[in-house]
Amino acid sequence: MKVPPAAEQPEIVEAWRDVKEYWYETFRRVLLIRDATGCIILSFDVYSKLDRLPQEYKIVSRLDTGAPVEIIYADVSNLVDGIDDLKPDKVEIAIIHSHGEVGERYEISDVRIVCCSCRDLSYEEVYNIYRVIVERIEQRSPESNALEPPKPVERVYSTRLANSRRRGYS
Repeated sequence: MKVPPAAEQPEIVEAWRDVKEYWYETFRRVLLIRDATGCIILSFDVYSKLDRLPQEYKIVSRLDTGAPVEIIYADVSNLVDGIDDLKPDKVEIAIIHSHGEVGERYEISDVRIVCCSCRDLSYEEVYNIYRVIVERIEQRSPESNALEPPKPVERVYSTRLANSRRRGYS
């Protein structure tokens, strides 16, 4: 599936095998996937830089990449507490931990929710979950403090735009 530039992305993209992409704040994506057992998996793009790995995070697993980077998966079941009609089976965050000569860095990059009791979720219902997650992880409101798309680097943007037009996007 060809993907148009982010600024031209529609709010909902129906992808192959019932995968849906819901786009918020122009360039923030939430994937909605129904697995073979009927459970819904939601994957939210988020970002938060951490000073350290919080002790309250229950580490589920670590993926060592062989480079000075590891991915830490932590159970954060209480992250979505209080969201009506959402009874998740699992809530995890992915934390990128980079370490080396310049020090350590922790960044939250993804929130994943598995919900086997969830019915089909609308764009608005997923947005309500997204809003709560952004408020709790990024400490901001998507309504009152919306992200601004990054300003394109002219040369890169011109090339990307020219390539997308060549492929039939206008």
